[in-house]
Amino acid sequence: VGLGTGVPLPGISPLFPWGAAIDGTPVGLPDVPLNMFKKGELNRVPTVFGTNLNEGNLFVPAVIVIAPGAPLIPIDNTTIAMTLRKFWDIFPVDAVESAISQVLLAYPESDFSGGWERAGTIITHSMFSCPVRRAARVLVNAPPAPPADTLLRRRFRCARKGGKACVDDGRGAGPDVAMASSPPPLWLYAFKYTMDWIDGELLGDYHSSELSFVWDNQWPPLLHDFSTNDQEMSDAFSLFWTNMAKFSSPDSPEVPLTWPQYEWSGNTTNLRGAATGQDVNMVMQLPLQLETGYVEVLCDMWDGITKKLQAARA
Repeated sequence: VGLGTGVPLPGISPLFPWGAAIDGTPVGLPDVPLNMFKKGELNRVPTVFGTNLNEGNLFVPAVIVIAPGAPLIPIDNTTIAMTLRKFWDIFPVDAVESAISQVLLAYPESDFSGGWERAGTIITHSMFSCPVRRAARVLVNAPPAPPADTLLRRRFRCARKGGKACVDDGRGAGPDVAMASSPPPLWLYAFKYTMDWIDGELLGDYHSSELSFVWDNQWPPLLHDFSTNDQEMSDAFSLFWTNMAKFSSPDSPEVPLTWPQYEWSGNTTNLRGAATGQDVNMVMQLPLQLETGYVEVLCDMWDGITKKLQAARA
């Protein structure tokens, strides 16, 4: 609980003790973004979502800050359980303990080279890959935008007036904030490129490691000097990202591999046999390739855990 206010701090405090302020105001954040997506209250623009294969590896040492007393040597079931209890400290104890047992069974020690890899994978899936998939599925199925005379449009008009109280005149927000009725186009990727830099050898494709390639930036010198393959990977990123700015789509005749728009239907029961474009992501590696159902089984598990924890707290 933060500063005696009675308001819970984020589960990863004190490492990151801040979070989005959902204040319900016209110029702030009216609701949890995922809830706003579900209600159709969003800016409908072409979007790219993506995560890295080893996002969580960079954060494994932080468990001793997040969950004081959790052993780092070795990183074992005790370490993982103590950390998850801290992550989920706003939920009922029985629901948390059930979720922890489910996680430990889904990530057996025998599947990993060591505790660091195991803990990093759990962090990657629980905090990056699966929440991104969850948001993508909601976004591409967003309902039509609310009518022009709803609260959402009035929020825009009030925000343009500096957030001061304003009276609804029934005219709506006008064409400058008009939103289409169809869901926004979205493309999903996973960065899985094998880096031969020392940090890549130690941590894999860790959080933010893709930025050197996105920006074609060989920094720091010597440590991140590009090989021929590195430059090819960076060129692919640059082309896709430039296309987004120019064409509102990553694709163009020049791309080495067409990147299908992400699609998802909750009525589909067999994703791996689904048609092209269904739950597909671009794998950023060499050569580029497409993948269907990325981390499917484990993300289904994390989605289920999230629902159970939220239901237990309701």
